[in-house]
Amino acid sequence: MNDQMKTETMIDRVARAIYETEPYAISMRDEMPWTDVDESQKEGCRVKAVAAIEAMRNPTEEMQRALTKWATCAGYVGEGWIAAIDAALGKETTHHM
Repeated sequence: MNDQMKTETMIDRVARAIYETEPYAISMRDEMPWTDVDESQKEGCRVKAVAAIEAMRNPTEEMQRALTKWATCAGYVGEGWIAAIDAALGKETTHHM
């Protein structure tokens, strides 16, 4: 893990990934790395990032099965997942399964 990944928030990490995979960005990546992108364009990527992370808040059945397989307390898997996503979004968990 590089130093940038250690300090950036999950929202910024996902926003950067969105930027870097946009068709226009692929051709410009060497000319305009994320660190040089205009703040308004970064904000647009952050909005998409929040939507993407929020979409993952409630795991699919496949994700729950995988989580349960590796969890030590299967009854808390869903709540733990939601808490992790909420933390990535900078929110306090209020949802209880």
